[in-house]
Amino acid sequence: MEVVHYGHYEVDLTPAIRQVSKANHRRILLQFPDGLRPLAWSVANKFMEHGVEVVVSADPCYGACDLAYGELETLNCDLIIHLGHAPPHRNYKGKALFIEVRCKLPVKDALEDSLKYLDKYRKIGVAASIQHIHNVSDACSFLERHGKQPLVGKASNHAVYDGQILGCDLTTALTIAHSVDAFIVISGGLFHGIGVQLATNKPVVVADPYLGKAKPIGEYAEKFVKLRRGAEKKFLEAKRVGIIIGLKHGQNKMGEARLLFRRLKNLGRNPVMICAREITPENMDSFTELDAFINTACPRIAIDGRNLFQKPILNSDEVKPILDLLDEAYEEEKIGDAPGAGSRPPQP
Repeated sequence: MEVVHYGHYEVDLTPAIRQVSKANHRRILLQFPDGLRPLAWSVANKFMEHGVEVVVSADPCYGACDLAYGELETLNCDLIIHLGHAPPHRNYKGKALFIEVRCKLPVKDALEDSLKYLDKYRKIGVAASIQHIHNVSDACSFLERHGKQPLVGKASNHAVYDGQILGCDLTTALTIAHSVDAFIVISGGLFHGIGVQLATNKPVVVADPYLGKAKPIGEYAEKFVKLRRGAEKKFLEAKRVGIIIGLKHGQNKMGEARLLFRRLKNLGRNPVMICAREITPENMDSFTELDAFINTACPRIAIDGRNLFQKPILNSDEVKPILDLLDEAYEEEKIGDAPGAGSRPPQP
């Protein structure tokens, strides 16, 4: 067994090393999210012991949407070994091998703590981030023992496991939202729980194995809602709008950006398309002539960073209802400006 340990994480490299050796790969590119970079030397060394040349990517990595294909080609590597995330879908067959990482901390204490927040709810949706997806079945059994009815959404889109949620894909929660009273989300921190509550508008409790405690998300989610409403109001007055196109392979939505560009032009606004690999407030704030931004890349850029950008920023799905309203107002304005509109009929 080729296993590496780091804190509460266990990484089994055995299948990956076997596959790399079988395919006779000579050079591989290792890609880590920031939180797993302390493992970089240990993981690289395991592969080097088997005669494989290894290069480690130091660029930021946010998920399976952010595979280092450019570096793969530039460095003439045979394969990307991507740690910490699941494949982007079940049938992925690209030049990347995914090594998922599981947190070995018990979730029992956090589940016990969650009961005081779930007392008035009976039907509970259960979801987890990839590091804790193995805890979903235990959580369901726990809830059943305490008189609850757990429900788990089926894998679809970018979720390869039942109950799996990602920052950009909450389908497993959305598909069962109409059937549950509340959700319990097993994850470290509030990131995934906030996403579920914003998407489903159902109460969410996060069970955090690292803290051994649970926390309701309500007040945190409300802060995000207020920020979004403020951005929506400012967007209504925006004349010059930057449409952001992500250059990461799994976030590129050029077609959607072009549709938004045409809609804004038809509304008499002045849009411009902007592309970036790293979409940060520092990058975007330098476009001082613009009044607002529409983000077509990772939705969490706008959701989590809304208060950091100097100009209002909305995701494409958030701005479309606003454009629908502006379309109606624009059509009414054109009718009102038509020759003879609003004039009194001739008197006999």
